[in-house]
Amino acid sequence: MLTWLENSWGKIVDPDREKRIKDISKYVHRLLAEKRQEFEFREAIASYSIDESDIPGVQESVYTTCVERAWKDLELTDKEARSLEWVASKLGIPHSERKRINSEFGHQHIQMLMANFLDDGSIDDNEQQKINQLAKWVDIDAKVLARSAVKSAGAGLIRSLFISATQDGELSEDEWTQLCIQVERLGLSRAEFNDAIEHQASTLIENTLANARIDQDLGPNEDQQLQWLIDKLIHNASHKRYFLDELEHFRQSTLISKGCLPILQCPTGITLKSGEIVHADCSAKMSYTRQLKTGPTQETIEGRALITDSRLLIIGEPKSIEVPYRSVVACFVNDEFVELRCANRGAGSGTYRFIESPILNGSILECAIKRSNQTVVDKTVEPRSRSIPRDVRQRVWQKYGGRCAECDSDQYLEFDHIVPFVRGGSNSDQNIQLLCRRCNLKKLDAI
Repeated sequence: MLTWLENSWGKIVDPDREKRIKDISKYVHRLLAEKRQEFEFREAIASYSIDESDIPGVQESVYTTCVERAWKDLELTDKEARSLEWVASKLGIPHSERKRINSEFGHQHIQMLMANFLDDGSIDDNEQQKINQLAKWVDIDAKVLARSAVKSAGAGLIRSLFISATQDGELSEDEWTQLCIQVERLGLSRAEFNDAIEHQASTLIENTLANARIDQDLGPNEDQQLQWLIDKLIHNASHKRYFLDELEHFRQSTLISKGCLPILQCPTGITLKSGEIVHADCSAKMSYTRQLKTGPTQETIEGRALITDSRLLIIGEPKSIEVPYRSVVACFVNDEFVELRCANRGAGSGTYRFIESPILNGSILECAIKRSNQTVVDKTVEPRSRSIPRDVRQRVWQKYGGRCAECDSDQYLEFDHIVPFVRGGSNSDQNIQLLCRRCNLKKLDAI
């Protein structure tokens, strides 16, 4: 800044100074090249009527010309570095002044180097060696020097590296490793890099999620890739939470589409039937039409909703409602609510809005109804294995209280497939019952 002010002031009070220094510098540089070891700076300028205030300008001009020529091929050999030291000593440039000139040139030159190196979106080992040479000559850490160029270029340079690596819409582990090497060579911290690419990274993950949702099935490889992208690319805590929630929602939706429902612990303070399984616990609002003598009226029930394996409960004040799945004759699900139509004079018919995760809970209810009515089975359970899982046996035992589902006997009990295994019956809770041996034989005879 001080040098710029001095130069600017000089142009105002002495407009010929710049041309005078340029002419003298050319002459001094020619003598330096001719005389080499015999060169003496004071003798070289003696033939000129030069003011003492012009001497630093001449020294800097000659030295800068030598520096530019030495770095013309973007490299500086040890021999060239020693030559520049020799030039500075012959010109009588103080060490502090030489260091200042080197630093200013180095920070300007790194901009050109980085522009050339990043044309292909990366810095290879040879290019890194050139940056190290420049940093050594300037007497500054290579990462600090590279960082100054990146800071000057702005976040656009950082984003261009990321866009180049993900131009095919994907980011492999090898590409990420190479990207991290580039970031380190640029002298950036991981946090600075993540902040710069926040928008592009979010777009990449959103696009990957959208592609995975096309077939409504999250495969193991897609799951692993999405989890990896979130862990590596998202630095902001709230954004990471958003993507992790979206991924977990997708996982559950995939399982639900295959007939596999989440199993929750029995809520405290709620009395359930023996062996009843809870699949969802949330807040809900049910709206229905009530027929009065004066005409139809709209009423609502709000409260805690439990979606179990056999019924939907909404526990509110002052009203509650229970909808057994066997009474449901139609179920319509959209992104905002679920509409149920029930038999038994329409009790339970109406629209159900789940306050938390309406899409997910609506899908859980639809699947629970289908499973209860045996129109869908859990496809995540091995369909051709007769062995009933231990946890399923425990829940079925609790469900029937250790008694035969037909005659209430507690003797010679057996686990039975409601839909026979040979006809495609699954080992899910809804397809297993307890029967005594006699009732089981009767069923076999009937089949």
